[in-house]
Amino acid sequence: MTRTSYRDSHFQIWKNRIEEHVQTQLNMDITLDDLPDECYRMWFDETHFTPKEIAERITHNFINMT
Repeated sequence: MTRTSYRDSHFQIWKNRIEEHVQTQLNMDITLDDLPDECYRMWFDETHFTPKEIAERITHNFINMT
């Protein structure tokens, strides 16, 4: 199911919330742009993952990558 009613501004708010969760979980001042690319737009459009769920996935990948 695609979130067709959402605009780019909603996507950016959602992505900013992910970034805040990642910063909290890693206890680092890091931006999503500093991390490996992820399929944020697809997750936003095609899933119902919360920003916290995405952040947990990203931090898990980041920790296991180092």
